Amino acid sequence: MFENFDWENFDWETGERRDKSEFRRNYSPLPFSPAPLSSPSPPGGRPAPPPVSPPAPPPASLSSLGWTWNMVQNVFDGEKYPGGLGSQLDFFYIDYWKLRRRSYRLFTENRYAKGLINRLLTNEIHWGLLLEATPDSNILPQDNEFLNDCADEVESKFSIWSENKELVSWDAQRTFGQIQRDIRKTALLSGDVLIILRQHPDTKTPVIQLIDGYNVRSPLDDKGKVPGATIKEGVEVDAQGRHIAFWVRDGSDPLNITSKRIAARGPKTRRRVAWMVYGHKIRVSDTRGMPALGVLIQSLKELDRYSDAEQRAAVLNSILAVFIKRGKDKIRSTGYTGGAQLYESAGQSKSDGSSVTREFNIAKQLPGVVLDQLQVGEEPESFSAARPNVNYRAFEEAMMASFAWALEIPPNIYRLAFSSNYSASGAEINELKIYLDRMRKSFASDAIKMFYKEWLLSMVLIDKIAAPGLLESWRNPRKFLESGAWFSSDWAGAVKPSLRLIQDVKAFTAAIAESLMTRDMATKFLWGRKFTTISRKLSKENEEMVAAVHPLITAGLLIVQEKTTEKPEE
Repeated sequence: MFENFDWENFDWETGERRDKSEFRRNYSPLPFSPAPLSSPSPPGGRPAPPPVSPPAPPPASLSSLGWTWNMVQNVFDGEKYPGGLGSQLDFFYIDYWKLRRRSYRLFTENRYAKGLINRLLTNEIHWGLLLEATPDSNILPQDNEFLNDCADEVESKFSIWSENKELVSWDAQRTFGQIQRDIRKTALLSGDVLIILRQHPDTKTPVIQLIDGYNVRSPLDDKGKVPGATIKEGVEVDAQGRHIAFWVRDGSDPLNITSKRIAARGPKTRRRVAWMVYGHKIRVSDTRGMPALGVLIQSLKELDRYSDAEQRAAVLNSILAVFIKRGKDKIRSTGYTGGAQLYESAGQSKSDGSSVTREFNIAKQLPGVVLDQLQVGEEPESFSAARPNVNYRAFEEAMMASFAWALEIPPNIYRLAFSSNYSASGAEINELKIYLDRMRKSFASDAIKMFYKEWLLSMVLIDKIAAPGLLESWRNPRKFLESGAWFSSDWAGAVKPSLRLIQDVKAFTAAIAESLMTRDMATKFLWGRKFTTISRKLSKENEEMVAAVHPLITAGLLIVQEKTTEKPEE
């Protein structure tokens, strides 16, 4: 292939042709050596030019050989000088399946990977995000009292349903909160997870089935797909890039090579019945997600190996506690075992230079041995205490901090090391709250809200919930505002309690009094719940408290003192 290249006019030091033409070579890896294997190599390991130098072909013909040329010298491509970025690789294909296998293996055997994923799941999902139904009174014609009562009814019935494993999970093994945790866990480890909605045969409510992204693969042929659609990594998309179907490996096939097509929407109702939830997507046009541990796989593996090596060194140091150093070639003493020995059995060097094999008796030694039989020139010497490495902890903390930084969580939250001062800890907690707020809204939008919409429709269709106008607006696309107002919801997660609750409450009270913030902002910061939800529940609690103490007041067992607001005399 290189027989027509002008090797004599090519400068290996600068990567340019010696005739100083406008062509310049970008330093990129050669696919193979252009010189024959038998040719000698000049200093630096570069292939020697062939003896014959035919005329050089146009540079365009070298693009297929791994060479690139810039026609203009002042084009910025990220390099400050030629070769500044070194050897660069362009990833034209991502091996999702190998990344998934390696990610799951790391989670299984690597404590750093397992701890990182579990920290994310505990902080993000915890026991599961809780529903806050928020029908919008600005859009719907009903009054606030009716909508508040309707929201309470929806939340109560959803809470009862979400704890019933038989009604929630397709395999009848998980509650709704556990399903949320599995969705997020699978999305992080596998890159994506397929959610399929089934219908319970008795209650006619939706049931959730989860499919690991590892089982969503392109079929061997494209039979069954919609004309004009394209199958990308197991996802069938139309010309606009919308997901219209998913191809899942058939578990009944013993060879595991056939795939089953699952439509994204029902053929009659056009309701959403299947969709993908992603952990991390690199490009907008990607149809598959990348595992969260993908960029950390090698670092996590090598840190685990380093940790095992240092731990092994500590064990060996404890075993080889002390040994006898001999300065002269004499019959060795038995400082531990005592007794006289033959010259040959002592493992000394003979006159001919050979030696007898020595036997060490380490396991049988007792603690507290006194060495009182040392020969001349012998001295006890402890084993080197340079291992484990004294800098191991600092290095481990730096690596763990980089892992946490890559996944946007504070390092001390990942390490569960709370040794910083209050200001530093407060800054980390604030950063965590920012991350959790963004993540929970994204997770609710991608996974939960679509399911809640189908659940609410099913409950209205079977007359378990009264939502006037919901079905009519849902069937009419022009009334998307009315249907969206009924489907409106917030999903709250666990919030870390404030370390200085009294001071924070006083600060929020003063800010509200000065009209610097709303009560809704304060309740969300402190408890993660909306003010309307708290006030609505608090109103009912107050009514129940009054009803509870009313018999005591009537019987005279409880005296209520009325407050008087007398104006002071002038």
